[in-house]
Amino acid sequence: MRPKFFRSIGVGLVVLLSGCTLPFSLPPPSDDTFKMDDPAPNTDMPPWKRQSLADLVRCANEGDMHAEARLGEMYLNGDEGAEKDPNFAVLWFSKAAKQGLAFAEVQMGHFYRDGLGVVKSIPQAVYWYESAADQGDTTAMLALGDLYKRGWYGIPADFKKSYEWYYKAACLGSFEAEYRIAWLLVRGVKGEPGVTRGIEILTDSANQGNTEALSELGDMYLEGDTVPKDVGRAMEYYQTATTRGSAEAAFKLGMIYDMGQDIEGDHEKAIPWFLMAAERGYPAAQLYVANIYKDGWGVPRDYQAAAKWYAMAAENGVVSAETELGDLYHAGKGVSRNLQAAARHYLTAAEFSNQPYAELMLSVLYQMGRGVPQDMTKSVRWYQKASKESGFALAEYQIARRYATGFGLPKDLREAYRWYLYAADEGLAVAEVELAEMFYKGQGVDQSLEDAFQWYYKAAKQNHPYAQYRVGVMLLQGEGIPQNLNVGALWVRKAAYQGDKAAQYQLGLLYLDGTGVDQDDVYAYGWLKIALEKQTDLTPAVLVNLVDGNHPSALEDIGMPALFNARFLAKEQIKDWWILGRISTAAGTLYVKREAKQSRKQAGEALIQTLLAGHNIGLYPEGGCKGRRLFLPFRYGCFEAAIKTGIPIIPVFLHYEAQESFEWLDNQTLLQKIWTILKSQNKTANYYVFDSILPKQFENKESLCDYVEHLYLKWQTQYLE
Repeated sequence: MRPKFFRSIGVGLVVLLSGCTLPFSLPPPSDDTFKMDDPAPNTDMPPWKRQSLADLVRCANEGDMHAEARLGEMYLNGDEGAEKDPNFAVLWFSKAAKQGLAFAEVQMGHFYRDGLGVVKSIPQAVYWYESAADQGDTTAMLALGDLYKRGWYGIPADFKKSYEWYYKAACLGSFEAEYRIAWLLVRGVKGEPGVTRGIEILTDSANQGNTEALSELGDMYLEGDTVPKDVGRAMEYYQTATTRGSAEAAFKLGMIYDMGQDIEGDHEKAIPWFLMAAERGYPAAQLYVANIYKDGWGVPRDYQAAAKWYAMAAENGVVSAETELGDLYHAGKGVSRNLQAAARHYLTAAEFSNQPYAELMLSVLYQMGRGVPQDMTKSVRWYQKASKESGFALAEYQIARRYATGFGLPKDLREAYRWYLYAADEGLAVAEVELAEMFYKGQGVDQSLEDAFQWYYKAAKQNHPYAQYRVGVMLLQGEGIPQNLNVGALWVRKAAYQGDKAAQYQLGLLYLDGTGVDQDDVYAYGWLKIALEKQTDLTPAVLVNLVDGNHPSALEDIGMPALFNARFLAKEQIKDWWILGRISTAAGTLYVKREAKQSRKQAGEALIQTLLAGHNIGLYPEGGCKGRRLFLPFRYGCFEAAIKTGIPIIPVFLHYEAQESFEWLDNQTLLQKIWTILKSQNKTANYYVFDSILPKQFENKESLCDYVEHLYLKWQTQYLE
């Protein structure tokens, strides 16, 4: 890891005036205004002290604290003939700091905070920052505010203390402190009035072109916690910040397009934003761009480009990029193969972030003597260290993949099996699937269909889609387990609903043949269509899953099941009706006592279980037969079921051309209604099937309900008014 270093603007001794007013009306910082992460000159040092290295050493040895600080700065950055060396930098800065030079005290705080040239110690960092802050150094105050805002390494987050330090810096004219105070106010550090004031400050700063304020306002509208959520407005703020050079805002725009946050996801639109942010030096974007080049995700695979961006991200302190560089140097992908360089990158990742994969790779390298001298003691030590980290099982799996594919390590299926077994014993589903594949194909182990089934089954119980599909197929074919068509079809259906393409295709064939399921051409067509279509959303939206219809007369209880292969929910009284009751019951209708709360609850639970079991459900959100026009507001039951299960709704709008004949009036009996319908000269019923609606596009049942109501009202206006 190569941490980013902070330097302080030297500040002369300033008398801190109590009761000062925050300079909120001052203009935003210009492009060259000091920022926390930007290097700044040591203005404490007089110009005549900027001498040659030899002269500076002589002055420093005579105890000149400015010369000591300048030497520390030169060794920190490798300036003017001094070889970059953090240890010498710490030595000279510490001498100047002990003499009370604020600039040096701040830098010592950075050293201890980042663990550069010294053992990381946040208490020591706080000591040096406070010492500089007592001299009026605003950079030290900002650093202390940041520590308490984030809660670093043993120091709990404390917004109140953070606010106090930022306030002191703002009283001394720090524009950066002004912005950070606004950030705290928006998050409620001073209560609701403070939130309002914080938003005002940010808005004023944004209007004057402050990119951080623009980006922060974008965050607020994207999150929707302190202001009403408005993704479009958030994107406008980000785009404005981006035009003013903000790398962070460009990255956030990329994430919105990539993740599809309240807009349709579009990876291709996201890539240019990520590239812009990466080129502007944003570390997270550099890592992301490196990943897409390595994996060929939306761009041609290019290991050389990946190595370039990983190197930039690593230079900016992204430790996971060090691990990726280790892999590339180990495998010779995009760079010349260099085992020593690979070991160095793994070592950096292991030492700075305790990454179990990097630690395990070091264990393997020391065991084999690859890039480092063979040393079993170090090999065991790194293995033991990795075993104590979270993510250890995944790291074991990654090692196994290296052996299985020959990527960086010699291809060795027996070694791959051993590492997969380690990870599987930790309960890692993907490792269990790999073991199942090895036993099924007889690769690296003796072929055993029984063992293959057992490993697939373990992963399937953890909801691994491919494992569920394989369990289903093996049960259908009787491989390694006695044949069971019904159970096999059930496992295939589970995998299909999780988006496994092979399972979706297989399920379509099962419905086509009636194997393990009731034969159903509609279902067969639907699942086969999904499996063969190239679509990013794998939800089976083309199927009739949850049919949602209006209820203008009594005949829908017969007509809707005739149109759609679905079980409908109806009031319990229908069960006792003459012919209609017998037909409804035969169609598998679910009944509910609408006036009884417990019955409604039980019906809701039965509805969800029926959906999850693979059956379609039909509902009337009006809550019963309500007549010609829509009865609003709709009931939430249908929409709550959709939100909970993720199963799409297909609205169906019904209207009869002779609506007066079909409409059920309050004073009519069932026989009277049937007689009225039979006498009608026009018995034509029309229905319109809307496109399916995916519940994941809505935040809650209320918003989904409102959307469907709007659709129905539109058609009511067209056909019934």
